[in-house]
Amino acid sequence: MGAGALFAAERDRWPEHWQVADLDREEDHLLAILEPEEELRAVIPAMRTSIADGDEQVLIGVTDRRVVLVGRGSRSETTPMRVIDVTRCATVAPRDQQVIPHDDGHLELDIDVEAIARMWAQIDVIDANDRHA
Repeated sequence: MGAGALFAAERDRWPEHWQVADLDREEDHLLAILEPEEELRAVIPAMRTSIADGDEQVLIGVTDRRVVLVGRGSRSETTPMRVIDVTRCATVAPRDQQVIPHDDGHLELDIDVEAIARMWAQIDVIDANDRHA
């Protein structure tokens, strides 16, 4: 399954309030930053809250190599997209919470537990591969 098809399948599983969220730019950017042969494994929407940026909707993209947050930093359409590689901190983040500390704020995973479990399972694969590399 290609990255675009996987993204569509993931989005179909999201709760309705996330399915209608304006994440088109984040989706396009996430797909555009994939490296050759990099496989998108999971996509989770989240709210990122920080002192510097306030609240923003982000996508957590999990590939076979890394974990990234893709967001705008503000709600302006002209704001360039930001990509934050969170691979290292994702492998040690607390697994039993839907609010996860991140930098000067947190990420809130407002989605079903099965989607969260799929995300953590893919992050565990990345962690295991890094340990064996």
